Amino acid sequence: MIFTAILLPAAAVLHLGGPAQFYQALLTTDSSNFAAPLGGNVGLIAAGTIAGSLSVGLSSLGQPHLVARFLALRDERALKQGQLIATAWYTVVFFCMCIVGFAGKILLPELENSEQVFFALNSTLFPSVVAAVLLAAVMSAIMSTADSMLLVTGTTVAHDLGLTRHYPQHALLASRLTIAVISLLAMAVAIYLPSTIFQRVLFAWVAIGSALGPAIVCHALGASIPAGRLLPAVGCGFLAAVVCYLLPNTPGDILERTGPFMLGLAILLLGRPRG
Repeated sequence: MIFTAILLPAAAVLHLGGPAQFYQALLTTDSSNFAAPLGGNVGLIAAGTIAGSLSVGLSSLGQPHLVARFLALRDERALKQGQLIATAWYTVVFFCMCIVGFAGKILLPELENSEQVFFALNSTLFPSVVAAVLLAAVMSAIMSTADSMLLVTGTTVAHDLGLTRHYPQHALLASRLTIAVISLLAMAVAIYLPSTIFQRVLFAWVAIGSALGPAIVCHALGASIPAGRLLPAVGCGFLAAVVCYLLPNTPGDILERTGPFMLGLAILLLGRPRG
């Protein structure tokens, strides 16, 4: 995956003649602040764009498949290794994918679906055999996320129903059935409720993070939370994310990405009895 993330943008830049020619072509092609870091926004709107973009990280705290990785850490040394690897990974991949987007704007201006830019550039710049290998890397990235979410969902259902403790012989079957049902529902949503992949992923990311993130943060910090507040916090965080998703966008979608999470925290922490 890291090899693909570096190779494709490098090939695109070289195809355009090098970094200098790439930059000049981008300036010539760009007529709508496409390459501007803040999209041409200034003042409070620019501040909202920055805050909204950064606040996507809040929802990371509530992703079950990510939290499971933290729970599986062996020791403090493994935690530090993970910090370095994750930071380096995101820095390289995100930067390179930005270059891919810019290159697609230059080389494929007629491309209607911007989410196909990776595949279109791949087939344009490489022969079929090489393109197939690079495509496999993308599929591995997709599957590494999808299978994590499905496995966590199946395990959670089996555990929360008490099957893993009281009926272990049925736990695996329940987990498999859950994964099958969720997969079928996901395919139905993709087919009958069309939308961009980015919008789907971002909504799911915020909704799950806003539902589970506040409770995970409170427990990690050792905060005492009355048991009766957990379910309302989860429900309100999720519903608020749905409502904010349906409302008109704010700069950087700051309301959608921070409001539901903060609502969940407020339900858990405000007005707690002292002593």
